[in-house]
Formats: sequence, C-alpha cells, structure tokens
Amino acid sequence: MIYIEIYIEENKYLVQVSFTTTLEKKMRDTRKVVHGLKPALMMLMVQIAFASVNVLYKLAINDGMSVRVLTAYRLIFAAATTIPLALIFERFSITPYIHSYIHIYIYISIR
Repeated sequence: MIYIEIYIEENKYLVQVSFTTTLEKKMRDTRKVVHGLKPALMMLMVQIAFASVNVLYKLAINDGMSVRVLTAYRLIFAAATTIPLALIFERFSITPYIHSYIHIYIYISIR
C-alpha cells in the first residue's frame, strides 16, 4: 500500500510518501508473536540448562567424583556467580539504616 500525505504550511506543499508493504506488516506481527513467546522461550532455556547440568552431574559421578566434592563445587560456583550480581544490581536499594541494623544484630547474635 502507498500512503500519500500532503501538508500545507506557509504556502508550501510538503508531500510525504510512505510505502508500507505486506512484508513490513508481517514483520510487525512476527515481533508481536515473539514478544508473546518470551516467557515460554525462557522457560525452555531454563529446562535445557537444568537437563544439561543433570547430565554433567551424572557423568562426573559415574567417572568417580565424590558427591560431596561435586556439591561443594556447585555451591562455590553458585556463590561466585550470585554475589557479584547482587552487588551490582542491589547496591543502591539498601539504605545505610539497614546496614547498621544488620551489623548490630550480627554482633548480638555472636555473643
């Protein structure tokens, strides 16, 4: 389709021609569909990640690795990836009052 818009400003004619093809409309519809499928795609990616981790655990245990060592590695890796993300994304959301309250609570609970 071809849309022609004519603007009249200060005795000047401005003609704007825009071409909207069916391909562009299909692309817009495709973007809407993909945007609606984002939660399902993320869920699929998480399930694939969990399945691959389970397969790697099974291979490591069958190869002779101790379950305790594998669990310790898993916890170390989780902490090493979670702590920097928490420090980056949550650094401005905690007020200093909460920090002092937590320090006092830790001091009291140790004794």
